[in-house]
Amino acid sequence: MTHWVLRPLTKKNICESIHYGRDDDVIITRVEWFRSGTFVCESDTCPAVDLENPNGFAIFDAGQDWDLCQLDDGAGAEWEFSDDICEQDQTAIREAFEEDGDTALEALGWTFLENDIVIHGHLEIVQDNS
Repeated sequence: MTHWVLRPLTKKNICESIHYGRDDDVIITRVEWFRSGTFVCESDTCPAVDLENPNGFAIFDAGQDWDLCQLDDGAGAEWEFSDDICEQDQTAIREAFEEDGDTALEALGWTFLENDIVIHGHLEIVQDNS
């Protein structure tokens, strides 16, 4: 098996959406952008990926087992809240997360559900010979 490395050709084009839920089925999402990152998969042949990538490449929905190697240099983050979350609770969530990350969200009753990673822009795949 050969290792193949996938990465974007332009900076600030990797988006990770981290979804949290609570018992009443309300979901909040933290969206984080990264300057760069790499993903790897094992395959006998080069994975079929549209390197022009016009619609974004969803790593976990790609039909290939891509593993995250690294995400580098956060380039910004924002929260997405449903209308069910008042301004006061939004502020408490932001402040708690900044203070203590996922642990603080758990203390507020939120549970990690899943994350999605989408790469935007042109891509490159190279064979890893190491």
